[in-house]
Amino acid sequence: MILGGGYYQLPLIRKSVELGYYTIVCGIAGNYPGYQYASKWVDVDTFDKNAVLTVAQQEKIDGILLCGSDACMPTIGYVCDKMNLIGPSEQATINASNKAIMKELFVANGVRTARYKKIESLEEAKAFSEEHGFPIVLKVVDASGSKGVIIVKDENLLSSSFSSVIKETKLPYIIIEEFVDGKEFGAQSFVRNGVLTFVMPHGDVVYHGVTDIPIGHYAPYEKEQEILPDAIEQLNLCVRALGINNTAINADFILSKGKVYVLEIGARAGATCLPELVSNHFSMDYYEYLLRQCLGDSISFTCQSRENCLVETLISKQTGIVDCIEIGELPREAVSFTLYPQKGDFVHSFRNAWDRIGTLVLKGEELSQLFAMSDDIKSNLIKIRLV
Repeated sequence: MILGGGYYQLPLIRKSVELGYYTIVCGIAGNYPGYQYASKWVDVDTFDKNAVLTVAQQEKIDGILLCGSDACMPTIGYVCDKMNLIGPSEQATINASNKAIMKELFVANGVRTARYKKIESLEEAKAFSEEHGFPIVLKVVDASGSKGVIIVKDENLLSSSFSSVIKETKLPYIIIEEFVDGKEFGAQSFVRNGVLTFVMPHGDVVYHGVTDIPIGHYAPYEKEQEILPDAIEQLNLCVRALGINNTAINADFILSKGKVYVLEIGARAGATCLPELVSNHFSMDYYEYLLRQCLGDSISFTCQSRENCLVETLISKQTGIVDCIEIGELPREAVSFTLYPQKGDFVHSFRNAWDRIGTLVLKGEELSQLFAMSDDIKSNLIKIRLV
């Protein structure tokens, strides 16, 4: 069973069907591209854990999975608990899906992370900023994809920023954090029976808006040898702190003064083409690995080779209706390319991960060449006219 039929789940659904698995996709009615590939689509709210469990029990599923989003992970944990399936527990997925709970457990278990406080009012935000100084970071605790995150640089912006962030949550509180000055990077990993099967650090391609939002990633990360022991140590602390097991891990780090700080982790594979980055960097199929692990197959993580790889989500800098699309001949280094909108579709200027309009995966001999190639493709080979 796969939760959701959107673009994050589409490659997972297609790989599951390709491997010959009877693939049930759960999700609400809508124009979601993954539904057409499923063996069976069930119209059910993926946030309704009891409704999903009912379907799972009726269908006698062997495994349940998703990629790229924290939102429905507690549903997966609940089903795994009730049906004794391989995967994270409900409590672990709650721990990894709520940033306030996560931070509390990080601090209690020695994870290196920014100082924070759970707050409900502007007055509490002012008190924290007076104690710790600016910049500070405001975050909703129940969202992913950099939604509901704002870096506040001075006191003049605090009131409007607080009002903006508090509107993005379904809960009565948010968290406020110290701003850790450094360079963001991330890692993909998998924990099976309490042991990390691999750790792949990756660099981030960042869009600078109200906060820094990753819109792409690359591997190998240029500081991998420098940070890897510390990153592994912090990941192991995170795994123990949150109690996560038998699941992929998406980790967001920041390197500050030679030390790895944990921003947050997700108990699932990353978004922004991160499974594609793992697959192409290690010359393996990460979607197959995730599916087979979920079903309990005895499969080892194998690295055939380590290739230079760049993945990006395509974005629009303008809002409008697509009037015309022109795509030139892409170079051989472009191993995967997808453009979502068609003529007549509405696109929004980029605000967060949900505004992406496509994906691009490049693999080649030099990372510098891949970055230059990406710029050329986006500037000259992909042309979208809006009205």
